[in-house]
Amino acid sequence: MVADYLRELGGALDELASQQETLGDITTMLLRTLQDDRRVYLFGNGGSAATASHAACDLIKTAAVEGKPRLQAQCLNDSMPVMTALANDISYNDTLSWQVDALL
Repeated sequence: MVADYLRELGGALDELASQQETLGDITTMLLRTLQDDRRVYLFGNGGSAATASHAACDLIKTAAVEGKPRLQAQCLNDSMPVMTALANDISYNDTLSWQVDALL
């Protein structure tokens, strides 16, 4: 069991190492967003909604450096009342785009 876990972990790390250029691009975009005092919007559907929420938390809290400006991040599917009101009154298909239009 432990050997299987370590093998899978090694495979995940190998995959991560193969994505260095992409990770560098993402880092550059996030730094530019911070420098320009802009905001990162995240969202997901199903289990990915929880992942997006966790990522927003990581960007706000875990990536913070004391004494430095903090990155602004918001997960669009975190507000159940907003999501259900939009789905009920407008359309489920527009729950995210409607929020983006309202925020930008």
